[in-house]
Amino acid sequence: MENNHYIYSQLLNGKKFDTCTLEQGFKDVYTEVQEHNSSLKCASVMQQGVLPQQKHFDRLFKDSFILYKPQSYVSGDFYWLAKKGQYKYIAVGDCTGHGVSAAMMTMLGLSLINIIVLNSKVTDTHDIIKKLDKKIINTFPFSNNRFNNDWIDISIVRIDEENKQIQYTTANRKMLYISEKNNELLQTCKSPVGAWQMFEQRAFSSKTVNYKSGDKLYMGSDGFQDQFGGKKNKKLGSKKLHSKITDISYMQMKHQKKALINLFDTWKSDNFQVDDVCIVGIEL
Repeated sequence: MENNHYIYSQLLNGKKFDTCTLEQGFKDVYTEVQEHNSSLKCASVMQQGVLPQQKHFDRLFKDSFILYKPQSYVSGDFYWLAKKGQYKYIAVGDCTGHGVSAAMMTMLGLSLINIIVLNSKVTDTHDIIKKLDKKIINTFPFSNNRFNNDWIDISIVRIDEENKQIQYTTANRKMLYISEKNNELLQTCKSPVGAWQMFEQRAFSSKTVNYKSGDKLYMGSDGFQDQFGGKKNKKLGSKKLHSKITDISYMQMKHQKKALINLFDTWKSDNFQVDDVCIVGIEL
């Protein structure tokens, strides 16, 4: 490994190496890459193992889908599901960046949400987000140099089926709510969770919506709409995504998922996937 770094640095400085040295260096690098990829594949299995499966959604909702496409082996996006007492909870988070560091952040986020919701008496979504924010900040060492630690964009919803109400809190994310009468983007706070650099700007709050059976809710990261493609190789954009979801919202969720995958793949075409993608849709 160190020898390969030496060869690389010398090549940048214009030094010439014989073929045997370069050949051995290539073999070493190839072996390292294969070992690295093997580790990432194992990490991908473990990460997806802690995420709820479709069968868990089927137990709690009439209809639902999970569209989850990591940019590489592991993802910086996550989704979470739980039932406690009379409430059902669902959350979707998007950690800073993607790859290994963001994937590690998802594991932290999932663990902390489980602790906050399942091991305490906290029930309101704004209190859950406030506690998550505080715990993430306390996880990283504070520095006067204002170290740019990772944070999480997240939406969390509490569903009260008995009173036909949803309570929600968003942190730098929006959710699409579709009812029989209208469509609405739901948002409460523009600041992410864990971003102590913006401490003075953060004020997490919640809102409540009365719903009817059959209404639909869509939560996700920004990876889908940020994908470059199309004839002009531009971002797909949230407007196009929301319009598509609205147009297909009458379908069964599994068919909506197929339609969205088709839109994404068609738009992306031969382009590189720029970010992790996660969209969760549920029928209330």
